[in-house]
Amino acid sequence: MTAVPSTVLVLGRRQGSGVLVAPDLVLTSAHVLDGAYSAKVVPALRPAHQSQVVWSDERLDAALLRSPARLGPAPRLSTIATDRPVPGCEILGFPGSSAMTARSPTWTSSPEPCCPWQGSCAAY
Repeated sequence: MTAVPSTVLVLGRRQGSGVLVAPDLVLTSAHVLDGAYSAKVVPALRPAHQSQVVWSDERLDAALLRSPARLGPAPRLSTIATDRPVPGCEILGFPGSSAMTARSPTWTSSPEPCCPWQGSCAAY
């Protein structure tokens, strides 16, 4: 299975990361937005887009951003039905980036199935 870059850089009032949940929809942390109504979303190897906050919950520290353009292919979502660690499965931010010197990661497939959908991992 070919890995699909699904992690994006989110530049709200703070810098953080997000993950695609649809081609134009990003799940991020509400604290990254810090009350903002929009944020810049920077996908790996693609242009940045100013995206609108369509939902935010400070208590859950979660927010959804809608981009005016496709940020990437639709990810294949699934459920992990355990509270135990899943060997080889990691959730990463946008490694090695900063607002001033963002660089794109090299995306590779996990050596072993990450989760039921064989998620992707980033490496430099």
